[in-house]
Amino acid sequence: MMVEQAKENGFDIYDLAVFSFLFGSLSICWCFGALRTTTLILSAVTIIPALIAYLILRGSLESLAHAFGAGRKFLHLAGGSALTLGVLLLPSELLYLLLSLLGAYLVYEWFRWRIVKRQLGLSTALTFFGSPEETSGKPFWEAILGMTAISLVLGLFKTEVALTAIVNLTFGDGVAGLARERLREKARSFGSSKGWIGSVIGTLSAALVILVLTANVSLLIPIVVGMIVERLPVPVDDNFTVPMSTALSAWLLSA
Repeated sequence: MMVEQAKENGFDIYDLAVFSFLFGSLSICWCFGALRTTTLILSAVTIIPALIAYLILRGSLESLAHAFGAGRKFLHLAGGSALTLGVLLLPSELLYLLLSLLGAYLVYEWFRWRIVKRQLGLSTALTFFGSPEETSGKPFWEAILGMTAISLVLGLFKTEVALTAIVNLTFGDGVAGLARERLREKARSFGSSKGWIGSVIGTLSAALVILVLTANVSLLIPIVVGMIVERLPVPVDDNFTVPMSTALSAWLLSA
């Protein structure tokens, strides 16, 4: 029903407004020298084929989502891996790219829930990646909190600290969630719904990645701190608490 409604609505002016905002904000960053021309071109080259592929494949997105299985965790890992690569290749420009993406996502949320109050064509693409928006009947705050946390980390801390936070969110929290899902792990302590085995697997995964990328053994401590916070039953979503706690602990250690 959800996919059929999105298909019926089609790709319309509101979806176009979201992409216009994205390209507009990227162009403004370019005009002020925050982005190189090559970065702007690369961003466009990346986004436009993705849009074309979506328009062509949207009729079969529901079956593709079933084939991928845990679509939201797949996006978590894929998006985090792209951010990790961005920190390594574009450390001074990634913040502006991410802020443009966050702004575009907020524009989408505004149109979807405040203006038109119905699914847009882009809703189908979000459904493909496992967004629970249509089921819960509210914006996907987890994605907003995650992008906000990464933006803060990139803007406030040095490159190595930001890299550690992104790696922990991606390969720590993301892998832990996948492991718990596959193992069907139940909570054992702290009153949390997150099992220990998944936390251990996620911690080891993030630790391995950060050692490969930096060879800095001291960064293992922030990795562990972030994964402990991920495990605790705090009222704030772990897409925000994991990168922020990891970055703060890494910054304190370096200080």
